Amino acid sequence: MGLRRATLVYGLLLAGGCDRSAPEPAPPPPQPSAEAASVAPTKPTDGAERTAGEPVTGGECATGESCGTAASLEERAKHFDKAAALYERACELGLPQACHRAGELYRDGKGVAPDDAKARALFEHGCREGSSSACDALGH
Repeated sequence: MGLRRATLVYGLLLAGGCDRSAPEPAPPPPQPSAEAASVAPTKPTDGAERTAGEPVTGGECATGESCGTAASLEERAKHFDKAAALYERACELGLPQACHRAGELYRDGKGVAPDDAKARALFEHGCREGSSSACDALGH
């Protein structure tokens, strides 16, 4: 607010008999951004508390995007078994590119036992849902 406007408002408050010595209400606490809320994991369902920085597991993420993000982080950390579970969960929650990534892990046997039938099913699901990468993996 400009100085001129602040002076005007203050003058109006004084003229109206407002007591400026009364404490002003505290501002509301900041709300997390939509992006932060979408990747924030939920509490563990088994009652165990997770320590800061500990990765979320497949049963704990609430959206395809949050599971996909967690899966990508696990994959970068070379935790392919956790990544596969999270990508599968993200696929189930409607993230088609996660179906593709899970299919690749099953096809290549990274973190999971190689399983061509499961890889193909994941690629097909991802392709049906709109992942061009999953369609490419099928040769379409």
